[in-house]
Amino acid sequence: MSAISWFEIPSLDIERAQKFYEAVFNTKLINMDNPNIKMRTFPVADMMKDISGAVVFHPDFYTPSSSQGTLIYLNGNPDVQIILD
Repeated sequence: MSAISWFEIPSLDIERAQKFYEAVFNTKLINMDNPNIKMRTFPVADMMKDISGAVVFHPDFYTPSSSQGTLIYLNGNPDVQIILD
């Protein structure tokens, strides 16, 4: 199991970012928009085992190239000290 479990890449133009990542990785991103956030997820075979993430847009929470930029979620199970070491 990887220490990284999920990542979020902020975008100011979700449609443009979707086209970019689909071209770069030769894949089709999955639209997971909801009322609060626009999100395009990277496809994986098993969401519980594989590392995945999304390109996201929300004008108040995500700003590329800032302290509100890319988020990486770590899996600290069973002991976060292992990751910190």
